[in-house]
Amino acid sequence: MYLENITNGIAGIVLSERVLLGRKWLEVLSLRDKYQNLISFNIKTLMPLADEKSIFSKTNSLYLLNIAAIGYEVKEAIEANRINANFKNLIGNVWEGSIINKIKFNKLFADELLKERGIGEGSITQIIIANEEVLYQIIDARTDEGLRFICSSSRCGWAISE
Repeated sequence: MYLENITNGIAGIVLSERVLLGRKWLEVLSLRDKYQNLISFNIKTLMPLADEKSIFSKTNSLYLLNIAAIGYEVKEAIEANRINANFKNLIGNVWEGSIINKIKFNKLFADELLKERGIGEGSITQIIIANEEVLYQIIDARTDEGLRFICSSSRCGWAISE
């Protein structure tokens, strides 16, 4: 998919989807190239843009990206992106409150899919920290039932119930 920013598109992957207050909310991870620049392109020509730094969208619009129709450079950057290339192995993203010897992560998929993939207590996970692969073992896995998605008239986000 891509995030539309008037004339530019920024490539990304939808991580999660929720319906809240009658509106659909998507959590999107923007993709970056090997130099950590956003993978962006001109929507009309489908050619790459250089040094795009903003993900601000005036229209808040997401569209499916036809990877076969985009320019070679953009397609190559998307296919080389580590997260896109290993999406089938992705289980979640690191969450706030993590420290180097103990991480918390937001699981992105249903328990059934994780079980089907053999992920659970005892599994070894890999996380990239400062371009270094770090291995963690899942021990004493717990879900945080107090975490909830909230929305007011101008802001949305996660809150921890006490």
